Amino acid sequence: MTCTGKTFWNLKSLNSEFASNNRLVKTKREAAISRLSLTKITGMNTMKTRAFLIASSVTIIAIAGVFYLTSQESISPANQAGTKSPTSPVIAEKTMVKEAIPAAPTKAVADQAQQPTTETAPVFSHKSIETFKKEYRQIFLLGNNVDRENKRNEIYEQLSRDPEIVDLIKNTVGNYESSQQYFGDEQAQARVASIKMLNYLAKQGNYEPLEYALSQTAVRLKSSEWVKGVEHDYSDLVTSYIGAKMGNDGDNYIAANFDAIARQAGASTRLYDPFRIGLELSLSRELSKENYLTISEKLKQLREQHN
Repeated sequence: MTCTGKTFWNLKSLNSEFASNNRLVKTKREAAISRLSLTKITGMNTMKTRAFLIASSVTIIAIAGVFYLTSQESISPANQAGTKSPTSPVIAEKTMVKEAIPAAPTKAVADQAQQPTTETAPVFSHKSIETFKKEYRQIFLLGNNVDRENKRNEIYEQLSRDPEIVDLIKNTVGNYESSQQYFGDEQAQARVASIKMLNYLAKQGNYEPLEYALSQTAVRLKSSEWVKGVEHDYSDLVTSYIGAKMGNDGDNYIAANFDAIARQAGASTRLYDPFRIGLELSLSRELSKENYLTISEKLKQLREQHN
């Protein structure tokens, strides 16, 4: 049973009317006391009036109770949240089943789940970064020194004894963002010095740092817009890799192992020019006609690839 606001105020008016009737009865009773002839009749009327008032009071209390319960239900937390309880066990059961079934993933979510996660760039200690800064500045100061090659090799040898610095150097070349993060305005000098040290390590038989930097630089050039200077890094890395690998075989090694070199360098049509430059810088002036024809044909095939 619902008790509206209008009904509530009607009940309030009715209660006032009962109070007025009560005062009227009291007045009549006082008048009846002064009239002895009407005492019996007045007593009977008083009893009837009391019975009527009691019955009316019970009715008002009952109606007020219904109104209170109805108003409490209307402001309950469930109603405030806008939820409705099921009206039958069948509806309740269907609601539970519907909530138990997980929603199918959207295509965007599924595609995102299939995408490979990006590897986080390694973090290097402040000590390693500052040590390398100090040494590559010293390397450039040796530009006019007649014994600069031996002195630079001594610096490379000293740095190579620290595995973290070796890791820092290969990432400085292979990750352009890392070079900017760690060396700021000096990132170009840091990359040049790193390539020279990678060349030194490869000639000592440690190819992994150079191969890593070469492959990572190729991936960047093939997958994003070129940043000025990175293509030159790639050419220098190709030259360093070939120079370390060919040993005493010279041009014969390049002609016989062109495909393996191109694979390791990640060479493609997009990287044709910087790869060709790096390869040509590795060739000797005494290049034989046979090797020249072999290498030229391989370069032509590379340029015509669709990758």
